Amino acid sequence: MERFEFNLSNRKVRMWLFVVIPILIVSMVLYWVLPNEYAFVPAIIQGGTVLVYVLSILRT
Repeated sequence: MERFEFNLSNRKVRMWLFVVIPILIVSMVLYWVLPNEYAFVPAIIQGGTVLVYVLSILRT
């Protein structure tokens, strides 16, 4: 197993820092801001984010 490099030249690290983490932070804020009837919106955002990330990993 090769060693994982945690720097910005790694594509997966860039994706986490610039795409996945901000989207997860926004969806967590939406959990507090939105009423309970709309709690499914942040859940869909989080699920979609994780799905896109996993599919992009499988592609590489």
